[in-house]
Amino acid sequence: ASITSSVTPLYVVDGVPVNSSNIASSTDYNPIADINPADIKSIDILKDAAASAMYGSRAAAGVVLITTNSGSAGKTKLTYDYNLGFNSATKLFTPMNAEQYTDIKNRGWLNNGGDPNNLPYATMTDKNGNIVNTNWVDLIFRTGLSQNHNLNLQGGNDKATYYLSGSYTTQEGITVDAKYDRFSFKGNGTYKLNKFVKIGFNTGYTYSKIHTADDSRGGSLSAMGGLTRLAYVDLPNVPAYNEDGTFYASTLAPRNLGKGNNAIEVFYYNAMGLIDGGQYGESRTNRILANGYAEITPIKGLTLKTLYGIDWTLVQNESFSTPLHGGGYPDGSSRTGTSNLRTWTWTNTANYQFDIKKHHFDILFGVEASASNQHVVSRTGTTLSNPVEMYVEASYLTYGGSGSIQESSLFSYISRFTYDWKSRYYLTANWRRDGLSKLGRKWGNFYGISGAWRISDEPFFHDLRRTIDDLKIKVSYGVVGNANVGWYASKSVYSSSTYNGNVAYVSSGINDPNLGWEQTGTADVGFSASLLKGRFNIDVDYFYARSKDLILDD
Repeated sequence: ASITSSVTPLYVVDGVPVNSSNIASSTDYNPIADINPADIKSIDILKDAAASAMYGSRAAAGVVLITTNSGSAGKTKLTYDYNLGFNSATKLFTPMNAEQYTDIKNRGWLNNGGDPNNLPYATMTDKNGNIVNTNWVDLIFRTGLSQNHNLNLQGGNDKATYYLSGSYTTQEGITVDAKYDRFSFKGNGTYKLNKFVKIGFNTGYTYSKIHTADDSRGGSLSAMGGLTRLAYVDLPNVPAYNEDGTFYASTLAPRNLGKGNNAIEVFYYNAMGLIDGGQYGESRTNRILANGYAEITPIKGLTLKTLYGIDWTLVQNESFSTPLHGGGYPDGSSRTGTSNLRTWTWTNTANYQFDIKKHHFDILFGVEASASNQHVVSRTGTTLSNPVEMYVEASYLTYGGSGSIQESSLFSYISRFTYDWKSRYYLTANWRRDGLSKLGRKWGNFYGISGAWRISDEPFFHDLRRTIDDLKIKVSYGVVGNANVGWYASKSVYSSSTYNGNVAYVSSGINDPNLGWEQTGTADVGFSASLLKGRFNIDVDYFYARSKDLILDD
């Protein structure tokens, strides 16, 4: 649980934590969608705190481990697949028609003591004498087409392996003028230099574009320019378009939908006026996820590994608010900008595995360092008086701009101990110490301990094995952290501004040297079972979590 810190799980791709927060300003950008599903080999979710404690300060909301495809020894294999699908909204409410709408609105007028001889709502007719009846839901929602192409090549031998893939995805949204396109390329390989040393790399590039005319972004479904909202609040007893094909707007307040024969002005926008006027938001993203590693096995059971990974995301944002209608009337506005987020992570571990008779031990120690920096630049133009030239470079615009540079770093000590006896009794302990530059009290300790008993391997369980293939009882407890706060949350920060025509600095953050880690302790008891030769699998868990030192980042 958290008040204002993120409750998004930590995503780890091929051993490297990656960004999962939306850094786009013009659209709802999902960074995890940059990973091509066809390249994913497996997804594992660390649910209990004892397992996720290995990731310490970033694991309060859980950990999702994503492993991508890699090459294997054998013949070269070329694979192509194509998918075609359709997207549509389901269980949409059927809106009232024009007559139903005027009837219910006039009833409300009368129930509120209105004059029955002066009803404010009425239908209108078109040039053919037909009652105007506009179904805004049908105008705004649609059935979109989705296509996905995937091509991959893989192979290798006992010494080296490789995997190459490329994909193209295009998806039309469920509302008009909404579309998503993604190109992705991936390559990885491994090479054994000798029996002691192994090296490898894993790299991927993704380009994606999100385009939408819907202004209800970031969960703001009630936004005045939100198409999904306007589909249900725009009046059905007025037209979407005039007889000449132009969108229907109020003569008194052109930013709003026309009132028709109603006595009361409408304070909603014409959804088609926003679309035809050119309202849009667009994000174009270039992203690189890459890592390289080296493994050395100097003696049997001991593996020394160094892994360096980067996550570089560059988002180009554009948005346009039309001066012809809606919230942008009469000046309009155009915004452009970039958000550049770069993160590197370097992990060094020593892992020793050994057996003493039927006892198996696995011990790991390591250190990890990571740093992130984000550069944001935005530019805004207003006074778009000429509807023919609606772009930010127009010479008559009034300009504004802003920018920021933000940096943070994290350093960690890692340890893990695992023991099992004949794969029947299990014991695991994790400990991690993290130091984060964002905090005043930078260091925090996070740990977890878990145990499991595979009852199905006990002699007394033998008669039940014909029905229950596997039964394991498990218990765990762990403490993890959350510090997803502002880049300089514990510092005194000032922003530039103007006062009385002069340059000034305004306080935008107060120093808090006691700002520390938000911590969550979680206990878990449960069991997992496999029945009838694996036909059925059951997992039952009981969790109890308690958070303390909650951070309110306002």
